[in-house]
Amino acid sequence: MNLLSDKVLALLACLALLSCESVLEAGGIAPRSDGGGVGSDAGVGADAGCGADCPCVPESDEQFCLRLQKNCDQFTGIDNCGKSRTALCGTCAAGDRCGFAVPNVCWHKKTLPDCSTGSCTQSIPVNVTLNDVFALSATDVWTVGYQSAPVRNVGSSLHYDGAWSEKPTGSAVPLTGVWGAAANDVWAVGEDGVIFHWNGLGWSSEVSGTSNHLEDVWGSSSTDVWAVGFGAFSHWDGQQWTASRPSAKFFHGVWAASSTEAWAVGEWETVLHWDGAWTAKRENVSSATLYGVWGSGPDDVWIVGDQATLLHWDGHSLSLVASGAAQSVSLRGVWGSAKDDVWAVGTSGTLLHFDGLGWSLVASGTSFGLAGVGGTSAGIWAVGGLGQSVLHLVY
Repeated sequence: MNLLSDKVLALLACLALLSCESVLEAGGIAPRSDGGGVGSDAGVGADAGCGADCPCVPESDEQFCLRLQKNCDQFTGIDNCGKSRTALCGTCAAGDRCGFAVPNVCWHKKTLPDCSTGSCTQSIPVNVTLNDVFALSATDVWTVGYQSAPVRNVGSSLHYDGAWSEKPTGSAVPLTGVWGAAANDVWAVGEDGVIFHWNGLGWSSEVSGTSNHLEDVWGSSSTDVWAVGFGAFSHWDGQQWTASRPSAKFFHGVWAASSTEAWAVGEWETVLHWDGAWTAKRENVSSATLYGVWGSGPDDVWIVGDQATLLHWDGHSLSLVASGAAQSVSLRGVWGSAKDDVWAVGTSGTLLHFDGLGWSLVASGTSFGLAGVGGTSAGIWAVGGLGQSVLHLVY
């Protein structure tokens, strides 16, 4: 026995179920310091140095909650020793809600700016009526519409990169929708079936396959883009636009999440869903026109329209939701950054926000009609008949 090294003696002591940590220290083998204690392997199991019988040192409840990124209410999970544990991970601050967006994680309601004094107005270089806006980032924003002077109804395009500037498309007709996959891959559509593409340097005219008015455009990728309008749909597959006519109705809004998940909305409260083919989810319910659609995913889609209409798709069915706006208001656009951050705009300067719990009116500081809304998680732009300005809310 006197020929055995101190380290071998330490291993024998482990096998004899002695205190692994103290024996290893005495034998010159340092205990593990990876947060899992002696005898754990990535937080579970035994150390290869002392065998399966070496005990695991359990983490504290605080370490357990921190490692699993939980900060409120009781949570049950697997601890670092591979055992089930239930721990109280904390409480949320006043006004916050536990588990609303993510289980056992505090959710904080956004504080929105007060725009009642006109403080959210941002100047643009031309006097235009704007129909739509889309933001790729906080410094890469596009808006389209038309000018009434000096030439009536000439299509207009403006870009924001820290300051607004005009980017002429050459369109002789109003532009109505804009969407982009990247800074060098932006699409704009308009009346008479016009479609323009921005390649990072300039706009070029594309063949849409239809001469009918196109009202909106949205895509899920650079090879999956839809444009919709007056009895006309057109799809971009990365090579060309292909026109189709799934309905004779006038469609005003489109949103796509993937190549098998898209929505289109229009007159007579018509809602079409694409899963490889267009099928009606709702139509001819009333004379109201639906103008905008946006979703955070296939089970969370918002639709807006006349008579302050708000519809929500939960993955199974469409339901009417109270908007809080007067019935005389026509909601024209909807967009969000997440399930708990959705915006809708409409006539008479109407601006609505959904915080995950319900919709509320937000002071816009204008009485002009708002037609489009878009943005990032840090703020939104809203556009319409504002002359030489747009709304920009930072929050």
